[in-house]
Amino acid sequence: MSGPPPLPPHLSYKSALILSLPESHPLHDRIQRIRKEYDSHVNRWPMAHVTLIFPFLTPPPSLPSPDSSIPPGLPSPTALDRLGAILSQFQPFVVRLETLDHFQHSRKSSTVYIEPTGEGAELLVDLQGRLEGEFREELGKGDGRGFHPHLSLGQGGGEKHQTKSPPTRLKSLFSQQLWGSPDPLNASGHPPRGSGAADEDVEVGSECEWLIDRVQLVYREGYKDPMRVVGELSLGGVGERETEEREESRKSGEWEVGAI
Repeated sequence: MSGPPPLPPHLSYKSALILSLPESHPLHDRIQRIRKEYDSHVNRWPMAHVTLIFPFLTPPPSLPSPDSSIPPGLPSPTALDRLGAILSQFQPFVVRLETLDHFQHSRKSSTVYIEPTGEGAELLVDLQGRLEGEFREELGKGDGRGFHPHLSLGQGGGEKHQTKSPPTRLKSLFSQQLWGSPDPLNASGHPPRGSGAADEDVEVGSECEWLIDRVQLVYREGYKDPMRVVGELSLGGVGERETEEREESRKSGEWEVGAI
């Protein structure tokens, strides 16, 4: 099987810009349980995420100085300034994680994913477009498929070629595990109210909400190594407020990456 197409030196498959679902999110653990069983990419992409730009810029060589303010794997300070300038123009916004869909790659291959929806969905597309536009000269024209925000859950087969489970079956299974609904479509494409993971409407709604207030830069040493977060950039107005899991990780000594 051939690998990915070669890239110009300034781009790298080891680097990406993503939105990483916080570990404190109510759906995080359920999503990760599904991914560990069904997502063939979970080892190289261990975090539940929406990809904004991949591949991304090749990081500069690591500086030998131990007191360098730039952790290994981050793009250049100039690139970080350009990212920050775009993100400062966006206030935090909310998307909803309550709709399942799938990509049909071929007759025998598919990927089931959660599609971010709600009022913030258009802002997410706008954010990605502004970021991609800022780096258009470096990224080139791309593959022409455009941006379709998605949080991948796992791979399946085709509806008729069932070496792997067909996507409709996986969507029903995943919907049950995420929201307690055996039918992901439910006529409207949303989990039913008052059933499954929560009994009150407000609880069903709140657990589906995802506040987008920062983006993550991820990096891996080798193509088959797992991506790891090497830095975060806040959307405008957030400042340097730490998320709960970040603060706990820092206090326990597990936080090893730089927040920007």
